[in-house]
Amino acid sequence: MLSKFAASFGGQIGVFVLAFIAQIVLARMLGPEGKGIYSMVVLIVNVTYHFSHGSLSSANSHFTGRYPEARSGIIGNNLVITIVWGGLVTITFLLFADTIISHFYPKLDLSLVKLTVLCLPSLLLLEYSNATVKGQNQILRYSILLALRDFAFLCFLAVPVFLGSLSVRYAVGSWAMVVIGMSLISAFVALSGNQFKLKIDFQVWKSMIRFSLQSHIANLTTFLKTRLDWLLIGFFINLTALGYYSNAVQIISLLAFFPTAIAQVIGPHISWRENQAGNVLTPVLCRITLFISVLIGILLVLFGEIAISFAFGKDFLPSYPIMVMLLPGGIALCLVKILAGDLGGRGLPKYAMKISFVVLIVNIISNMSLIPFFGVLGAAIAASTTHLITAVLFWIAFNRESHVRLVDTLIIQGNDFALISKVIKFKTKRS
Repeated sequence: MLSKFAASFGGQIGVFVLAFIAQIVLARMLGPEGKGIYSMVVLIVNVTYHFSHGSLSSANSHFTGRYPEARSGIIGNNLVITIVWGGLVTITFLLFADTIISHFYPKLDLSLVKLTVLCLPSLLLLEYSNATVKGQNQILRYSILLALRDFAFLCFLAVPVFLGSLSVRYAVGSWAMVVIGMSLISAFVALSGNQFKLKIDFQVWKSMIRFSLQSHIANLTTFLKTRLDWLLIGFFINLTALGYYSNAVQIISLLAFFPTAIAQVIGPHISWRENQAGNVLTPVLCRITLFISVLIGILLVLFGEIAISFAFGKDFLPSYPIMVMLLPGGIALCLVKILAGDLGGRGLPKYAMKISFVVLIVNIISNMSLIPFFGVLGAAIAASTTHLITAVLFWIAFNRESHVRLVDTLIIQGNDFALISKVIKFKTKRS
């Protein structure tokens, strides 16, 4: 467990650092409006992707780990669905993009959106392949693949930065090229050592579909919950405001790399074992995560304004109050990641499905009520409120399955510091 967590944690640090540097480059070179345009273009493609991927990645990860004899069928299904379904969705999007997108965002360059949507099949292949690698319990490989994607994007950005000029079109095109390239690399890693046929294995697909559909409802509603505010900011306000907001969200993501590393490990860990493993591990990991997240949050409040000015430039100082409003929800979301990973490892995506549907309704009502009157600060308040409610509901679900007390999930204990020290020493020794 320590070995895999050390690999995942190291990978998440790499992902965060590389992604954060890329965001700094985009912010400084494109400015608030350009950063907002870039964020909206990538977001539109991601919305299309999240509606179409069917959450097969969740089923891939769970079934690959628990039923290794089905791996060849899983891989074959991934490839066929990527080619057929991914191509169909891409063509459909291109046919209706002019009518739909120009209605909601008339000032957005449609050619940029069409450029990025061409990589939609690659996005499906990338997600399915990475999930298969994780399901094989190859956490180190999985972490390297995640970090490599951000490293490649940063390398693409380095060329125009060196020349002193970066356009939104180049940034969007680079993002698409990286997705295409990384999808091929991830597919190669997932296929290594596995037999497969390029056809649908209906028996495997049928056994996975129930799990996948429940996960899809949960994943789709969760994505909309965390990105609906972006869409509404672009619609009700402008893309410059979205530039400020996206920067604040990126800073808050600093809280997420530790719990994300845990979630990547704990799901497959429980899938390969009895659920009792989660009853023991999950409370400890939640306590440690909450403690670390609160410490980071305090540092962000104290030094966030200085850090924003230094990293992104004074033009992005309006991101600071947005970041402060997002902070409580960001801390709560850290616990959600771990609890969702635990329940997914137990083979219980039904909780995530039900919870995500409820909080999506709360999020829609909050955003529609607050953004028209309070702007981006209203979006931040709505996001924090939604994440706090999500954390409460996930803990109730976890408690129902584990009967672990709330205090054992939230309040750090003396033995936890010994575990933190052990992880640090283990990671240092491996490094």
